[in-house]
Amino acid sequence: MFLKFVWNRPNDEAPIGARIIEPVHIDGLGEVAAELEGPWPDYPTALDEAMVAAERWIDSQLP
Repeated sequence: MFLKFVWNRPNDEAPIGARIIEPVHIDGLGEVAAELEGPWPDYPTALDEAMVAAERWIDSQLP
């Protein structure tokens, strides 16, 4: 599982979006499991929301 944040500019306070990416069987590639859209007030808030979404997606994959 990877989290990739999308930024308007490198020095912004918070990203404008986030992608949760699951790895596939080919090295270096992944499939987007979820996309989140901001705005968030700051980076820690964006990270918290992305982590919760990633954990929810992982839990949904369990039998």
